Amino acid sequence: WAEPCPAGLATAYTFQNFMVDRELELLIVEAELAEVTANGITFRLPGDCRSFRTREARRYSAKKVQVSLMQEGSAFSGTLEDFTALSFRVVVSSEESRRADWVNDKIPFFVVFLDGSTILYTGECRLIRRKAMKGRLTFVFRFFSGENIKPQEKRIDSDLQTLVPQPGIVFDHPLARKRINLKIDGLAPCRFSVTERYDRAVLFPGLVLPQAEIEIAPGFSVTCKAQVASGDAGQGEGDKVVKWSIVILDMGIEDQGRLFSLLQRAKHQTSHACGKVDVEDLLKFFFDTGLVYPKKYAALQFSEERFRATYKRLYL
Repeated sequence: WAEPCPAGLATAYTFQNFMVDRELELLIVEAELAEVTANGITFRLPGDCRSFRTREARRYSAKKVQVSLMQEGSAFSGTLEDFTALSFRVVVSSEESRRADWVNDKIPFFVVFLDGSTILYTGECRLIRRKAMKGRLTFVFRFFSGENIKPQEKRIDSDLQTLVPQPGIVFDHPLARKRINLKIDGLAPCRFSVTERYDRAVLFPGLVLPQAEIEIAPGFSVTCKAQVASGDAGQGEGDKVVKWSIVILDMGIEDQGRLFSLLQRAKHQTSHACGKVDVEDLLKFFFDTGLVYPKKYAALQFSEERFRATYKRLYL
């Protein structure tokens, strides 16, 4: 037993069956009782059992994520127990449970997920269930944004490019602390999209990814900070899927240049952005295109070296 068993276990209780939680389904096993003692219980297993689909989406355990909840000027805090793309569960300690007694189920909450001082999510949610056990409270909330994960009539993806081979996004999930690797459907200089199975999704709108790697190919990747903007549910190859739109919040200037250059080359086969050019060829190009014309160059002749140095810093 995980905990000390109650007195008179063998006589006060009757065994019926046991259940196995398999993420999206529940197995109910009608086993034969062999022995029950104060230390444990033994069964003889049958050849088969019953299976029931119990959840809309898989739950993922969270690790070391603090949650702050606010409603009508009052607040309390707790620990994130688990989450899905649609909902999350918070455990409130006995010290905080008194502050949580006043909550109104009909009024939205504002929630913040924190890893130390790093904000991982902010948004509105609504309470759908609560339970008291062993001096602490457990609350289950549903994301407001999760209710908007539905098919959209039209998506504006004109600036997203499909690359071959297909790049991927690799990151340590900020809530579950596990390595995630997803394929990128479309990529742009400031955003990208990925697709997940609906019932096993690890993302949800508003989630911040503090450090993510856009892997173009092994050994060629760029690093960014990103945030899930929205989700669009649809039907994939036999399974319900959700396509996430993810925006890039921050990226180093060198990685930004590499990503822009790659996308520029993929979109325009006859021209490309390049960080390595000859300065004389660059100046000739400016003259040929009319960007620098004779009168303008005459005005700059006394500052020619500064002019060249400036363009070296800008383009090289």
